[in-house]
Amino acid sequence: MINAFQGEEHLPFLLEGDSNCAALLVHGFPGSAKEMRPIAEVLNQQGWTTQGVLLPGFGPQIEQLEQKTAQDWAAHVNGNLQKLRERHSTV
Repeated sequence: MINAFQGEEHLPFLLEGDSNCAALLVHGFPGSAKEMRPIAEVLNQQGWTTQGVLLPGFGPQIEQLEQKTAQDWAAHVNGNLQKLRERHSTV
């Protein structure tokens, strides 16, 4: 077992804002949602809804990374993007 990325700070998050703007924040390789939280908090303080995703096979699922593909990651991002677009006029 890989004992990394196990903390709660690595999990996806959603910070609701009070404007109609939203940002979908996607971490790098081999990161987690944790690296996106600082910019998410700055945008959220400006009223934006910010969502930090956790790509399949990252974070606590890092042992499954070899089983995931770029298509898995793109589908995950696109699904979350669509949900934000349903609720916000600017994404």
